[in-house]
Amino acid sequence: MPPGILWVSSRLSPPPQLRLGVDVLTPEKFCNWYEETHIQEVTALPGVPGAMRWEAVYPQPSATAWSVEAPWLTVYSMPDVEYRNSRAFKGLDGQSAPKVKLLREVFEQARFDTRFYEQISPTSSEAGGPTPEYVLSWAGDHVGAALLEGVEGVRRVRVFRVVGASTLERFVRRDALAEGAVKEGLMLVEVGEEAVERVRSVVERHGKEGDEVGWFGVKRVYGDGE
Repeated sequence: MPPGILWVSSRLSPPPQLRLGVDVLTPEKFCNWYEETHIQEVTALPGVPGAMRWEAVYPQPSATAWSVEAPWLTVYSMPDVEYRNSRAFKGLDGQSAPKVKLLREVFEQARFDTRFYEQISPTSSEAGGPTPEYVLSWAGDHVGAALLEGVEGVRRVRVFRVVGASTLERFVRRDALAEGAVKEGLMLVEVGEEAVERVRSVVERHGKEGDEVGWFGVKRVYGDGE
């Protein structure tokens, strides 16, 4: 199968009532666990050599952006997206049931939108450019690299097709693909600060109702994350 990515959007999702003796999950606690423990465990697997961790930028270019409600995005590189079916991958916390303490303190107070995408077009890159500061995650049935052709300051464009998706909220899993809650296409557009407004104008001109648009700034790179 073609190379692809594991795309994970996360947010806090407090339950109506906490279990007795369990502390409230704060953004700081969540990010510390996710960035110092969970991503390290995922990228230790041979089929997931790296990741990039992104965080919502403020102010957001659009009040209706996906990243307003879901402020964190992690994109893992997967040379073969079929690795998601391996025993090792399915053994990760979140793919299988974690220990009770982690379940109560993190998973029952958070939401993870997890998607697997295969890359469907060659990467379009700006040769010799610096590491991008920002990424636009644009999901829609019509997205394609041609929309960004000629836009100065775009560092890299990758286009994908979804092959699997789920939503895990308070450790209740839903098949987001079967529900029709996920668009078929995804475009990741990495840009420098000088290009954000130009790219935002492209989204305003060509975006369609129901598109899922997120604006994020780079937070951390793991392994072969790029």
